[in-house]
Amino acid sequence: GIPYLVTNKDLDFELLRDKLSTSMNPSKALQCLSWCASVLYMEEVFAKYGAFPFLFITGKRRSGKSTIAEWLTNLFGFESAGRMWSDTTPVGMSRLLAYYSGLPLWLDEYRNDTKYATKIGMLRNVYNRQSSGKGTKDGFTVREAKIRGTCIITGEETPTDNALMSRCIVVEVTEKERNSSISTHSSSTNVYNWFTDNRRLLSNFTYKILRNKHLLAQDYIVKLSEYKDDLATVVDDRAAINSAVLAAGHFIL
Repeated sequence: GIPYLVTNKDLDFELLRDKLSTSMNPSKALQCLSWCASVLYMEEVFAKYGAFPFLFITGKRRSGKSTIAEWLTNLFGFESAGRMWSDTTPVGMSRLLAYYSGLPLWLDEYRNDTKYATKIGMLRNVYNRQSSGKGTKDGFTVREAKIRGTCIITGEETPTDNALMSRCIVVEVTEKERNSSISTHSSSTNVYNWFTDNRRLLSNFTYKILRNKHLLAQDYIVKLSEYKDDLATVVDDRAAINSAVLAAGHFIL
C-alpha cells in the first residue's frame, strides 16, 4: 500500500532506541536507526557520491531479523512492505524500486543460489542507481525503469558475491543477544506488544526528520564529507561512504 506518516502525535526517539535495543545489541539497534535516518537524505548522498548502501540484517532462525526489518519499514509509513527474495522477479524489484522514491524495499529470505544471479547483478547496480534497459518491439526505443529507492535485505546467509557484500551494511542479530538485552531492561518484556501497538505512530520518525530537513541538510552533507574523508585514510572509498552514511545518520538522530 501507499505509505503514510503520522503527523499529529510525537514519537520519542530515545524510547524507540531503547525499545529496539531490547531486541538486539544496542549498538546494532543504533546502526539500524542511523541508516534509516540517512535514507531520508538519500538524494543528498547520491548527489555527493553517487551511491547509497543497503542494510543487510542477518541471523539464524528465530533471531528476530524479519521482525526487526518489519519495524524498520514501519518507520517509513509502510504497514507490510516485505517481499520474498525467491518470489520477486528482477522486473518486479525494479518497478518497486522505481515506485519507492527515496524509500527502502524490503527483500526477505535472501539466498545465495546461481539461479538468482540476475537479481544479485541487479542489486549491484541499484547501489549506484544504474538501471537496466529493455529494447522495445519497434527496434529503436529502449525502455528502462528508473531506480529511486534502496533496500533492506534479510536472510540467514550473507552474500557470497563480494561486490554485493561490499555494498551492504551488515547487521547480525542473535537470539542470545536479544535475551541478554531483555535481561538488562526491566521494562522490555512487552517490547513486541509496544511495537505492535505503536505500528502507525512509528512513521512519525520519518515525519520529524523530514520536517526539520531544510534546517539540517547542509550540516548533514558537511558531516558526511568529513566522516568519509577521515575513513578513506584507512579503508577503501566504498567502505568509507557506507560507514559515513551511518555516522551522518547518527548525527541527524
